[in-house]
Order: sequence, then C-alpha cells, then structure tokens
Amino acid sequence: MFVLHDREGDFDEVGLLQACICVVCLAIQVSSRLDEIAFSVRLEAGQFDEKTTREKSLLIAQYLRTQNLTGFDVDRSYHDLQNTFLGLALYSDDHPSLPLISTAIFCCIAQRLGLDAAACSFPFHVVAIVSPPAGFDLDGRKVETAASPQYMDPFSSALELSQADLIARLESIRAARSSFDEYLSASRTEEIVLRTGRNILNSVQEAHRHTMVRQPIATSGGWTATVPFPDLESSFYSALWASLLLGIPPDGDGPVLSMRRRNYLPHIIEHFETHFPTDVGLIEQYIIPLFRNTGEYAQLRESVRVTRSVDSMPKDVKRRTAEISRKVRYKVGQVFTHKRYAYHAVITGWDVECGADEHWMLRMRIHELTRGKQQSFYHVLVQDKSVRYVAEENIEPLRPEVPHSLMNLAGRHFKRWDRVSRCFVSNIRDEYPDD
Repeated sequence: MFVLHDREGDFDEVGLLQACICVVCLAIQVSSRLDEIAFSVRLEAGQFDEKTTREKSLLIAQYLRTQNLTGFDVDRSYHDLQNTFLGLALYSDDHPSLPLISTAIFCCIAQRLGLDAAACSFPFHVVAIVSPPAGFDLDGRKVETAASPQYMDPFSSALELSQADLIARLESIRAARSSFDEYLSASRTEEIVLRTGRNILNSVQEAHRHTMVRQPIATSGGWTATVPFPDLESSFYSALWASLLLGIPPDGDGPVLSMRRRNYLPHIIEHFETHFPTDVGLIEQYIIPLFRNTGEYAQLRESVRVTRSVDSMPKDVKRRTAEISRKVRYKVGQVFTHKRYAYHAVITGWDVECGADEHWMLRMRIHELTRGKQQSFYHVLVQDKSVRYVAEENIEPLRPEVPHSLMNLAGRHFKRWDRVSRCFVSNIRDEYPDD
C-alpha cells in the first residue's frame, strides 16, 4: 500500500523502481536532517574536534535539548503514537519523542561527529552508551586497559549518568544480576527495532482504548479536515511485521518464539485481508514459510488462495457513453463532502442507478430521496476508512489543493493526486476506463 503524494509521475509509468526510490528518498531526507543538526552542533561548539569524548557528548546532548529535539511536551501523553517516530521527532514543530527516539537522535548525531555511540537497552528506558577511542579514556588520557564508557539519557537531561546510578536502578526493579552486563552494553539494531515495534503496538492499543485525539490539517481552497496522524492501522501493521520477522534470535527458533508468532499472526492476517490485500506476495514469501508444519499453514495458504482468486476475477467494465455521462455526473477520483453528514470522501466507482437490493434500500430509506433510486449512486472511500454507497444528490464536489485526510487511504485505488484537475488519478481503469 502506498501513501500518495501530489508529485508528477504515475506509479504505472515508472513501475516498482519509483516506489523503491520513494522509500530511499524518505530515508535520505531523514539522514539529511540529521546531517544538518550535526553540522549545527559542530558550528555552535567551535573547535569541536579538539574536545574530549566526554565534552563532545555533553555538548551534543545540550544542543539537542536547547533545540527541543528530545523528549516531548508535558501536555502530551507518554503513549501518544506520534512519540514513536523518528521522522516526526525531527520534522514536527514540537519534536515529540520517547526515550528510545531521543536516544536514537543523540546517537545518530554523535556518530556523525565521530563518537562511538549506541543505544543501550536499559529496562523501561533506553539510554545511550558512548565509548572512548581505543587506548584513551573519556577525558582523552592514555590508558592501558579498556576505559569505562559514558552513559547519557538525552530524553531526560543533558547531564551524564553514572554507571553506579544505573546499577542502583536495576537493583530497585530486582533485575537479575546476571543480566546487568547485557543491560549496560550496546544493543543490536534488531533489538532496538523490536523495542520500537512494541512501543508502537502499545501506543495503538492505548489509542483504541481512548478517544483518539485528532489534529487539524493545514487548509487551502476551502478544504477543512482532521485526520489521525500517524495512521493507526498502518502503524500497527508495520509493527506486527517487524515483531514477527525480526524477533528471530541468533540461536534460532524456540517454543516461546513460536507462541509469540502465533499471537501476532491473526492480527497480521486480519489487516492483510481487510486493508492490505496487495501484500499477498509478501505473505507468501515471508510469512507462510515461518509456519510450515504448523496448524496455521493450511489457513494461510487458503487466505492467499482466496485473495488471488478475487484478484483474478474479471471486472465488470463500465464505459461512459454520452447517455451515461449525462446520468453519471461525477467521476472516479473526485473528492466531495456529503451534504447531510458532512464527511469527506473520494469516489471509487459508480452505478447508473442504485444497485443495492430492496432490503438495503428500505433500510436506508432511499425512497425518501428527492430522486429516489433512479439516480446514479457512487461507491466511495471515506476519510474514516469506511466504504459507503452514496446517492448523487447527496454529493457536493470539492476542489481541495491537497485532500490530506484521504492521502493515506487512496493508494489502493489511485496513482497520485493531480493538482491541476484537483482529482485523484484512477488506478482502476480496467473497471472504469473512461474515468
């Protein structure tokens, strides 16, 4: 599933390569922002390279805090989903971040400035560990044996943490002493990704338990909307994938991991079938082999078979003759507001007249409409992710500059947003070749 933008160039014009390039470009964008921050630290510090490892680390932490690039506003909940994304922490006005994200930013900047910095998976609160160059201690003195590292908690402070304080915290939570060295050492990247995934899963579950806070989107051309950001379902789905695929320990599978996979699997399949059916190839390549020789294997194969069967079924082609164009005023890709319920949606299909059965029409009181069932009806995708069937007389066309509340949802049906026509460019020409 792709998140659409309003840039020129359709997906089928340049194929999968463009999709890959888009992902790479996002990574480059984040990397460039980190480069800019590192440059600013060096510029502000003055003679940065002449300072000791300890001094450099403290300067970086101080700069990040003065620029509000770590932690989050006191009014924001700890479990807000926005706090778990590096990109949002770098580009949002208030730069929200959990300890893990704050530490990741610190480590990225420190590494760009020549320090040996890494995340340290301390229980409940990720901190950074900074090691001095071989043969030297943190203050630049030559030593014969390995020097002690420095610990930093950029989320909470620009000050150094003592190892004794960290050990005291471990003792207070009754952590096994045999695990102290692991908790106080640099973590593998996979462990940090998995921990981020768990944070996302917790945040999504917390959001589902409470009324979701919606934030306004910049408006233009009379378009007003609110959308949840980041998208809950996409975030949850990606975290499930990371947890399932990266949770394989170096020494292989085991009964505990197998049970954990079984817990993740129903959620992944539910989201795949409901929201992400185009991921069928990924399910075949990565998920199914993990469950070979298990009871879930046959279920997975059947789910994939059904998805591919539906996808291969020939679609009814609806051409626009002159007569049909007079009856069907709006086209696939047009954005509108519902005259009665005021929600925003995009048209994904149409019928010349109501194609629903009599029971549905009675329940929806279609006979009370001014034009009844003898008018065109439209299949639409609503900003809340629901799919609805709307009479033409209830459609009020809109021409937003960019329909932000629909951009995350439209990749299944559309190639891109066209700023000139103010419509989505259809990706379902096999069904509606004239739209």
